[in-house]
Amino acid sequence: MANLRRDVWTSGFKGLFYGSASGFVLHTTARFLDRYIDESTKKKIIGSSRQIKFNRNTVFLSVLLGGALGSFTGATVTGKNEVHNLHRVMEKGKKDTSSPYQQKINRAKEEELEGLETRKTRRMVRRKTIAKRLEEGNGLSDSHGGHWLDETDPDVK
Repeated sequence: MANLRRDVWTSGFKGLFYGSASGFVLHTTARFLDRYIDESTKKKIIGSSRQIKFNRNTVFLSVLLGGALGSFTGATVTGKNEVHNLHRVMEKGKKDTSSPYQQKINRAKEEELEGLETRKTRRMVRRKTIAKRLEEGNGLSDSHGGHWLDETDPDVK
């Protein structure tokens, strides 16, 4: 796994270097050709769009764009070519190699999830019971059986 990661990073940096260098070379070539090609040929190549001015900003753009493209290409190609080296890692990961402590933690998490389900069902039953008692006209308190005494009653002191 570490070798694969190292190869991907190394290829990414190589791609960054080669891409930046090729971006600079392509920019220099385009600037050279722009200087020595006549206007009618430029219009055929570029079209009727604005003419490109070659300056330090376009050099910077070419170098960065070439570097980004080269880095992405190098890392991606290496990753795709080296993916077969991960099969051993995947096979090793299928076996449970956790310690007894980790196994206890995993069991406790599973039991906690089961507890959540029972709490949800209890909550739903409780809500149904409350809704039923309110519909029947009974109160929520069991201390008076749902019937409250009237304060104006002469028996109440």
